[in-house]
Amino acid sequence: MISLELLAATSIAMGAVAIVISVYLYLKIASKYETLKESLDGYSDIIARRIYEQEINKAKTSSVTSTPPAAESTVQKPVKLTSTEIEIIKLCESPTTAKEIQQRLGLTREHITRELKKLYEMGLIERASQDKPFKYILTEKGKGAIEGAG
Repeated sequence: MISLELLAATSIAMGAVAIVISVYLYLKIASKYETLKESLDGYSDIIARRIYEQEINKAKTSSVTSTPPAAESTVQKPVKLTSTEIEIIKLCESPTTAKEIQQRLGLTREHITRELKKLYEMGLIERASQDKPFKYILTEKGKGAIEGAG
C-alpha cells in the first residue's frame, strides 16, 4: 500500500516538474522573441509580437506527451460541411467578396467572416489579398469537398 506521505511527495514532485517545463518553454520562447525582434530591426514590432504570440499559443496547446510528427497519419479525412459552408463554397466558384456572400445568404457579417476563416484554414478557399475588399475563390480541395457533399 502506498503511504499518504509518498503520494503527497510524488504529487509535489510532479507539480514541480510541470512548473520547470513551463518556465523552460517560456524562457525559450522569450529568447526566440528577442532574437526575432533584433533581426527584424527596421520592421514593425507588430510582426515580431504576432510571431511571439503564436509561439506562446503553440506552447500552451502542446502537451509534453504529444505524438511525434512522424507517427501522425497523413491520410486525408473526408471533410464534413454544414449547409451554410457548402453554400459559401459554391458562391466562391468565382471570385467573391464577403459582402457579396453576406448579401446572397442574408447572414450577418460576423457569421460570414467566421465561416470564411474556417473554410480558408481548412484549405477549401483562398483569399486574394491583393484586392480590397478581399476576394475569395475555391481551391481544388474545395471543389473536391463540394463533389463529396453533393
